[in-house]
Amino acid sequence: MRGLAARLKGRLRQGTILGPAYILAAPYCCGEAAVTGKLLEIGAATSPAPRDLALLQRHRTLIAEANVSVQTHLAPAVYLLRHRHRVRHILAPLTARLAGHDLFAHGPFGQTVLHPYVCKAILPEARLIWVSRGKKDWLGAVEHLECANPAMYPEHIGWVEDRAAREEVLLERRQRERRKFLRLAKAFPDDCLDVKLADPDLWERLAAFARRPWPGPPDIAALGAEDEAESHARA
Repeated sequence: MRGLAARLKGRLRQGTILGPAYILAAPYCCGEAAVTGKLLEIGAATSPAPRDLALLQRHRTLIAEANVSVQTHLAPAVYLLRHRHRVRHILAPLTARLAGHDLFAHGPFGQTVLHPYVCKAILPEARLIWVSRGKKDWLGAVEHLECANPAMYPEHIGWVEDRAAREEVLLERRQRERRKFLRLAKAFPDDCLDVKLADPDLWERLAAFARRPWPGPPDIAALGAEDEAESHARA
């Protein structure tokens, strides 16, 4: 508790989380377990935020209000100039609970729960990582996760009632969220990394992005397996 209190005191200021932090910006089932593990292994991050569904539920109204503040016609820098203080105020109760962490693989900052512009307003030094997974593998992983956790994902029924429609919804959402990320990446190229899960140089690029020594060649086969293991653990 004393260590967390010290981190909170040093990192939280007027609704802003100061210092470097990493956000996994793609939807769930995109290698988050493996990427999180590697960021911790190379020392880029030290304190991953835990998955906390209750926290998301308690603050869902504030999250929605912050997301509504984003005006899509505004460039990221203009949005931040005009709205950063407002969203920091809106999300202050949530931010205070998360300021002791420097790695966000899940919501609210990760997995597209908050708009990337909002994330950048709260964490000005945040580095966002988008990991793309092959369409077939990704849809399969999402289906397994949702069907294994029906209480968490009531939309799982779509896999039974109309698989094609469920896949279309997911792919459209992924593309929509990716466009948001790419707009931010264009404005802040040094703070955004866009990679594919199957890239042979994935770890090398991740280490370079984190300004850390490259730990060696990636075990690509293990990436999807680690996400599958995490999905089974949630079931």
